[in-house]
Amino acid sequence: MRFAVLVLALLLSASANAQQLDPWQLVGHTTTAHQGGEGVRTFTLACQADYGSAARMCTSEEVLNTIVWPTLTEAAWVRPTIVSSSTDGIVDASGIKQTRFYLSCQGWGTTSSGLTGLTVNPGGGLKAYDDLLTNVCSIPKPVACCRRVPEPTASLMLPVGGLACLGLAKARG
Repeated sequence: MRFAVLVLALLLSASANAQQLDPWQLVGHTTTAHQGGEGVRTFTLACQADYGSAARMCTSEEVLNTIVWPTLTEAAWVRPTIVSSSTDGIVDASGIKQTRFYLSCQGWGTTSSGLTGLTVNPGGGLKAYDDLLTNVCSIPKPVACCRRVPEPTASLMLPVGGLACLGLAKARG
């Protein structure tokens, strides 16, 4: 019986810790440029070369949820997070709708002319087929890289009004 209780306690503890993992965040882009058809494995290995073994190509949802933004110097490939689809096309988490072209260079597997992929620009904007001059799969560009990053901690400083309330409470106490 004690063994079962111990195992249950360990499982509950592990479950609680798993839910508190740090979020995936955009940490930068690769120092190497890649055509859109080189594949997610190649993109992930490039991210790991620059940001460590826990890094990988970012999804658009991770880019949207980034809290502390790194400096980006140019547009970088991003793996789309598809949130819905219909006969009109597919919609990425960023709200970009794919109808005529592609959001991922046909699954990051081709550099055929006219195909496009999703990118994040230095200002944080996500772009896809609307920018046929830069998002074409045959034009090499860096890869947006993400890894788990601790969330910033809240400041321990109180607002000025809070300090005044503390002073009044001490004076009355």
